[in-house]
Amino acid sequence: MNGFKIDEELILSDAQTLGDADTGTDSTNMVKVGGQTGGKTSILVFANTDYEVATGETASIELQAFTADTAASAVSPVTSAHVYGLHKTAADGAIAVDAGDLITEIAIPEYLLSQNAYTWVQLVYLNSEDLQAQSVNAFVRVQP
Repeated sequence: MNGFKIDEELILSDAQTLGDADTGTDSTNMVKVGGQTGGKTSILVFANTDYEVATGETASIELQAFTADTAASAVSPVTSAHVYGLHKTAADGAIAVDAGDLITEIAIPEYLLSQNAYTWVQLVYLNSEDLQAQSVNAFVRVQP
């Protein structure tokens, strides 16, 4: 996946199609991170197809943490604050990322896991325009 050797259990999205307008899309998978990360754990999100969001439209990629591996049985998010990897407002210019390029890297904040006993993470993709023709790859990267 995008030149990285990836453990299958660390994949959040594999050529995952993005959603219709104003419909949040959870990453296909949740990944168990657990415990202390020492600041060395992040999530990389790559464009699987060209990723384009027009001027005047909104888009976000948000990190959520959970206590279990299903949204239905978990408590989310840790606070009312959001951990955004991407937050484009309607006032921002267009975004255009070529297929295979990095869209964003999201450092997993230590407090999400250590202070709140959250062990699972997922992403939520939200956009104000129809992006169903576009897809992304996302995975957890642990640096040695």
